[in-house]
Amino acid sequence: MARIRWTGAAGLELSLDGRTFLVDPYVTRPSKYSILFKALVSDKNAVQSFVQGRDGNIAGMVAGHTHFDHALDIPGIAPFCRGPVVGSKSLETLLALHGLNHRVRVCRGEETVALDHDISVTMILSAHGRVMMGQVPYPGKINGCTRLPMKARGYGIGTMFMPKIVINGTTILHAGSAGVDLHAMDGHTCDVLFMCVPGWQRSPDYVTKFPRLVEPKIIVPFHYDDFTRALGPGPNFPVLPFLDMDGFVRALSKSFPKADILFLNPNGSLEV
Repeated sequence: MARIRWTGAAGLELSLDGRTFLVDPYVTRPSKYSILFKALVSDKNAVQSFVQGRDGNIAGMVAGHTHFDHALDIPGIAPFCRGPVVGSKSLETLLALHGLNHRVRVCRGEETVALDHDISVTMILSAHGRVMMGQVPYPGKINGCTRLPMKARGYGIGTMFMPKIVINGTTILHAGSAGVDLHAMDGHTCDVLFMCVPGWQRSPDYVTKFPRLVEPKIIVPFHYDDFTRALGPGPNFPVLPFLDMDGFVRALSKSFPKADILFLNPNGSLEV
């Protein structure tokens, strides 16, 4: 069986037959002060610990977009990834800034990429939630003329994708932000839907039409931990404010009651 682990923020780890595949891995988790006022630097020790914890056997990696809480640590993890790194032109620019030229399989929307012989990802165009004073944060793409390290605003969103991963015959949708392009989702369904929670109130289609369109069996809320604080080893973890999680669950239950809503702690997992 395949195992899907939520690693915090929008990060997922998919494991099958001793291989690990990553989506939006993010382990540095800089403080609010650093995000607001300092250039962001990936924590090499945190990255090394993360990679070693996966036995160094990372077979593929995907980035849904290039905001810092999705892409900051990818350049540090990429040298340990023996398979494809899939994402946007903005991700390619980020890795090139780190000296990792031609490392990204660049997608522009609807491409299906084989991560290995039995796992693939389709990069569906999507929309980011309006989570910063009613606006999408850090628009644009990463600038190739930028010097490292960059501040948070340097990590432009790039192309926004909703990766659809098929592993072990199970289809997983990764909604890494509370937004959706319903036209792009036409014809796509899934077994497991990971749904970003923050910002859901500003995107009515995201909690009403979207679940009915993709018909998941299981919905897993995620990306609601406070990604500016470290994750501890226990079951308690910091949560972002103003989520209205109860309202989120009520809206989902009303729009698509067929789905089971499953809550995981960061580093919690399910088998498919």
